[in-house]
Amino acid sequence: MSRVEQSIAVHCPLTIGPTHLGNWFRAHALPDGETASIELEVAAPIIGLTKAMSVHRSAIATLRSVPPPTSGEARYRVHWGPKIAGPFPLFTGELVLEAVSTRDSLSLRLHGNYAPPPAFLGHDVIGNRLAVATAHQLLLGIRDFVERDLRVERARDRSKRTTPSYEVSATLE
Repeated sequence: MSRVEQSIAVHCPLTIGPTHLGNWFRAHALPDGETASIELEVAAPIIGLTKAMSVHRSAIATLRSVPPPTSGEARYRVHWGPKIAGPFPLFTGELVLEAVSTRDSLSLRLHGNYAPPPAFLGHDVIGNRLAVATAHQLLLGIRDFVERDLRVERARDRSKRTTPSYEVSATLE
């Protein structure tokens, strides 16, 4: 087992982050309503060979909500593997929302372990690059959704606000 830990900043206040992450989850939910799944196209550059090369694979990531240990905290169990059988790292870990130094941002952190495929045993450089690239793709997709969802919500809120109108009753005598 090897470890992967990736994080990405998201322009969304931590106080409402769980709501928008929940919206991502519902948008990708499976019929059981308890899990969400997304297909990822992963390209991992392989450096250090005599010729530049990259590995392209499709992976399926599945997320399952975890009851929060504290109120408002969003946690998801994450698993991924290849879409089509073949050499690809199998990952098990967790996705959490964390505070960052600004009020308007949060951090999505994905951490866990992956098992290198048997084809890469003893030479896990390719497995590691695929695992890191998969983590990055997943985080980018979630970040983009959350930020877009927040923009839509704010635009809707702005459109609901109207300038006050005042009525003056006038009578002619």
